[in-house]
Amino acid sequence: MADYAEKYDLTSNSLGPMVSVISDGLGSFSLEHLAAHPEYIERWLNRLQTERKWSENSWDRYYELLHSLFNRAIAGSG
Repeated sequence: MADYAEKYDLTSNSLGPMVSVISDGLGSFSLEHLAAHPEYIERWLNRLQTERKWSENSWDRYYELLHSLFNRAIAGSG
């Protein structure tokens, strides 16, 4: 994730909380389940955007972080 942090100029202080939000919201689901139900992720992100009053940029950052995590998981399983 260091490359993601560098790409988006995130500090270690911001990346940890982002991962915590993802873990709290999606951590009970397997990657297989989430991959089979991508609409769940978008609904979850939309709900959090409303609850936390996220900007579009924040929504995009979470989406991109999840995308990166999925790509790494896929690459690691092959």
